[in-house]
Amino acid sequence: MKVIYKKRSEKNKKIINSKTSITKKRKAATRIKRIYTQKPEKKPPKQKTVIKKKIKKVIKKHKKIRLHKFPISIIPKSYNELLVHNIKSKNDKLKINPYSLFLYSLIVNSNRPNRTGAYNVGISIGKVLYYSTKTAYDTVLSDSLQHIVEFFENVGNRSVTYLILPHQIVFSMSNDDNIQMGINMHIFESGIISGFISSALHNYINVREEKCRHNNSDTCVFVSHTKDTHPIDFPKDRLDKLLKSAISGYNSTESNMSNSYLLLILSLLEKIEFSSNAYKFADRIGREMRKMDNTRKTKNNQIGFIIDGIKLFAVGLPTIKGSNISIKLNKEVSKREVIKLIASFIGGFMNKYPVMIGVKNNNGVYTIRFKR
Repeated sequence: MKVIYKKRSEKNKKIINSKTSITKKRKAATRIKRIYTQKPEKKPPKQKTVIKKKIKKVIKKHKKIRLHKFPISIIPKSYNELLVHNIKSKNDKLKINPYSLFLYSLIVNSNRPNRTGAYNVGISIGKVLYYSTKTAYDTVLSDSLQHIVEFFENVGNRSVTYLILPHQIVFSMSNDDNIQMGINMHIFESGIISGFISSALHNYINVREEKCRHNNSDTCVFVSHTKDTHPIDFPKDRLDKLLKSAISGYNSTESNMSNSYLLLILSLLEKIEFSSNAYKFADRIGREMRKMDNTRKTKNNQIGFIIDGIKLFAVGLPTIKGSNISIKLNKEVSKREVIKLIASFIGGFMNKYPVMIGVKNNNGVYTIRFKR
């Protein structure tokens, strides 16, 4: 380009020095000015290099997003795994009364389908517990069984021990709710132990509760069996006595049980067969409490009695305003199934009175209001 500019400028200088007209000389002078003032054009950047730079920037951003503070294996994959993780790490701020868990064990043991359903759900939770607590150091069965011992101790049970025999494994534990039922109550816990041992041994192991603190024993003893056992039917003629002792025990016992364990039991309501039987039994509990309430003549005592029953369900705190009673459910139990359970209990209690039940939703927290 410089050579071309020189040639053009030399030609124009010759025209200026020659004997030509003044107009031609002026035109030649203006051409020389344009040549020296003109800037060479820059080449446009190649598009390929720009695209490569953009791709590199995007990849860097994605690399920053993909980095985790914790390994992926620690992050819970399901709701039950999250609850098991809360129990294992002792993250429960809210504690539940042991007699509230006794009420839900009554619902679990109310009929044969509920017992089998609770046992099967317990097996799935036991599998989740095994795979979430499994470590590389668990080379022997006794190492992995220590995790389920810690699990039941974090739930709120006392003196949890195990014994490995040549042909079976024995677990034992104790607690405060020692109401005598005449049957072994802990079918849900049997399923959890069965799922854990079956996962550890890679073979299905059935677990049965042979001794129970609700059946003339100080501790609950769970024994592994190779054959399935048929569940026992619930005694139908003792419900009023059981509810009376549960309410009196609730008022005299501290809350020391895990709330996440209650949520694991409430997850049984997601099964349609279990939930339909549970709603019927909650209605029956309300009717039995209504019979117990016939001795109370004043209205304040009657309201106090139904509030005791609502507290026993351990899903929220009831408040009284005039003749209206409202129950603000806890965030964790704000579910449709729990609302139906409480509503069926209220309907059973107030079957002789006109009752209006309404549900209000406020950012995922439900409030049940009913009026006598």
